Amino acid sequence: MKNIQYLAQSSNKLAIKKKYCNDNIQSPPLSYPKTWEQFYDIGLEIEAPRNRSNAIWPENVSYVEVLIRAPDDVQLTCEIKYNNVRVENGSLAQYDNEKKLWQLLFAPETTGLHELIVYARRVNDNQSSFNSVVKFNLDVNKL
Repeated sequence: MKNIQYLAQSSNKLAIKKKYCNDNIQSPPLSYPKTWEQFYDIGLEIEAPRNRSNAIWPENVSYVEVLIRAPDDVQLTCEIKYNNVRVENGSLAQYDNEKKLWQLLFAPETTGLHELIVYARRVNDNQSSFNSVVKFNLDVNKL
């Protein structure tokens, strides 16, 4: 929205000052998801959602996607929680070999605030358990 002020008016000249208000320009605040130390230790990189602590719920799809780049010797898995309870069959982790990215899909069953948690482990490590590496929030307003 622009606001025009007339400053001075003399014979044939008119001085105009234009003031532009940027009140209507919306940009999401820069934020980051919760990460654990192992996220950095094993060299993970978030491709999407970038610079956000919240995953974006799309209008025309019944799932949300998180993309993470990982070294070749790292395996990822994930889960979705609602009210601290795991949503059964609500998540899928798969590796896209062409893009060299992990695609993590989350499908909530209800509206409300959900947690999307990603776990990782090194394939060649003797440790067989996955550890939490990153957590996003997901606010579902409509299914």
